[in-house]
Amino acid sequence: MNRSLRSKTKLGNQDRFLKSVSLAKTRMKDTQRALSQLKNLISLVKKIAMEMRDKSSKDADPQQMIKDMKKLFAEIDKIVNSQDIRRESSAWTHTVSQGKTEEIEVKIEPGLNIRINSIESDFLTKSRKTLGEDVDLNPAIDQNTRLSELNLGRGVSLEVIRVTNKTEGVFWDINFHNAITVGDVIEAIDSSQIAGLSAKINASRKGLELSYACSNYANPGEELTISEAGGTTARDLGILPGPSKNSDRGAGCIAGKDLNPILTEKTPILSLKKGQGFMLGSIKIILGETQRIVDLSSACTIGEIIDAINNSMPEVIASVNNSKRGISLESTVEGKSLAVYDGDDKKTARSLEISGSPDMLGAFQFLIESLNNGDHEAISKSLGILDLGSEEISSLMAETEAKLKRLENIERRLRDLQPEMPRLLSRVNRDDVSRATADLANQQCIFRAALKRGATMLQPTLLDFIR
Repeated sequence: MNRSLRSKTKLGNQDRFLKSVSLAKTRMKDTQRALSQLKNLISLVKKIAMEMRDKSSKDADPQQMIKDMKKLFAEIDKIVNSQDIRRESSAWTHTVSQGKTEEIEVKIEPGLNIRINSIESDFLTKSRKTLGEDVDLNPAIDQNTRLSELNLGRGVSLEVIRVTNKTEGVFWDINFHNAITVGDVIEAIDSSQIAGLSAKINASRKGLELSYACSNYANPGEELTISEAGGTTARDLGILPGPSKNSDRGAGCIAGKDLNPILTEKTPILSLKKGQGFMLGSIKIILGETQRIVDLSSACTIGEIIDAINNSMPEVIASVNNSKRGISLESTVEGKSLAVYDGDDKKTARSLEISGSPDMLGAFQFLIESLNNGDHEAISKSLGILDLGSEEISSLMAETEAKLKRLENIERRLRDLQPEMPRLLSRVNRDDVSRATADLANQQCIFRAALKRGATMLQPTLLDFIR
């Protein structure tokens, strides 16, 4: 009976699955149309912005073009909000919460649910990238730069290098076992007293420069070379292979390579931008409806900038970015747009390369201000975020199309089964009657046998009567 009941339930559910598939198809088609409209509107916004940036439309009124862009974005916001998933309700649908975003799923087959809302409620405020993730503030080295910070954080092998005078056939070894900073390396080379050999930080402040003057060991025009004497110290210091360049005055110079120092919280502001540094003022951080002006004018190191930002707004986290070359900012909450602007005329946010927004809503607002100011660099940065949004829309459109094809296949299979439904249900019912009759006859036989056996056991004998 239980098996028959399950069969009836399974067959009866086919109609309900068919209705769920129809609901899912309708919603997916609505989503596909909305995605197509979104992509077209974003393309129009980008077109207007690029025309203004490149000034390709000479007769266009900039203010009117900005008004047109605002209208387009209002349409974008309307489309996103019209995709509110909470308007759907069905016994065969259920909602899954993901932070502040809700996903609605429809049951279309036994054990199979399909999500039918591709446009999330936080589509416009969703971060497309981390603000400042690809920034390179190009820090320079100084005497206090730690060797562990060089070569993108890989550091320097602290072994021995060999300095050779090929003409005289002599060489000297310089030991760096106890070196900790760039200043220690320079001191070790200077104190070696090899043919007047000396070291300093080069003019670009990105590496070392070794020079030597004529001495008792060298004559004008002779050259020194650098090689390893164990480990990779010379290579790590950027002075390998290190052939010298002679001058008419009998002096030589070994130009070191870029040591690629990373950024740390102790990095001085004055060492940024190849040692040119810059003056700091204030930045403006906007998160949703909250706004903060952060004064960075007294900061001397990267760590002080990070602390000032983190202390101003707990929901925004500043840190050294993953490449260890700049500062990144990100929000810890969903559903709120993040944007960073210059707070004064010192253009601190721009200098730190953290101005802009990682989400489409903030990028659009930043784009409007950039267009008003004629800031081509900021315009390009905002367009980059809109490009990422367009790429996601294209991906969602492909995903939605694939889901629609799958739903159509399931619907076709369910409809093919419909003509067979009455016959299958009738067969199940006939099987139920036959099985029930057989079961009843079997139970009746067992019952009668039990009664007969009991009567035999209880029948009194003559001996029982005499007693």
